[in-house]
Amino acid sequence: MGPRSGARRPLQQGSLDGLCGVYSIVNAMRLVCRKMNLEAAEELFGFLMKSTDSQCWEMRRAARSGLSSRQLSRLVERAAIYMHRKFGIRISIIRANYRRQRGESLSRLWAILGREICKGSVALIGLFGRQDHWTVGTAISAKRIDLFDSDGMRTLLRSSCTTRPSRTQYGLSGRDIFFIGREA
Repeated sequence: MGPRSGARRPLQQGSLDGLCGVYSIVNAMRLVCRKMNLEAAEELFGFLMKSTDSQCWEMRRAARSGLSSRQLSRLVERAAIYMHRKFGIRISIIRANYRRQRGESLSRLWAILGREICKGSVALIGLFGRQDHWTVGTAISAKRIDLFDSDGMRTLLRSSCTTRPSRTQYGLSGRDIFFIGREA
């Protein structure tokens, strides 16, 4: 099992701004560092938004259509720097980098998620298909992933997921999964 969310509640989109990717990063860091209060979360959010400006991203477009995996990856790295400077902790970032090949399936991707979450990491998960959304996975079983989500989702049922394009199911891609944990 991964870190437990306990009595904490995930920040909701609109609490600070409207970007689920940025919220997923802030919420993941809140789970990894229990000392992180609302003030520090707001500070991290501002730091990440300034980082996007320095990368010359068009924030209006990103706010409308979301962050790409590449943009999110850069922001996760910046968040890790912030966490080290602010709290003195080192954050590990592992990208799943699983690419579906002939014969490989959701089962393999689910196993990768299970392995890393059981080690104590949380998973930043990019969804596509039924909903384009970044969320945080905190625990996993054979049938579901528990979420700490900025949009109020609580679970992601395996039966509602796929690795293929779909309008009715949540799509998962290893390119859009990042495992975030605390280095020892």
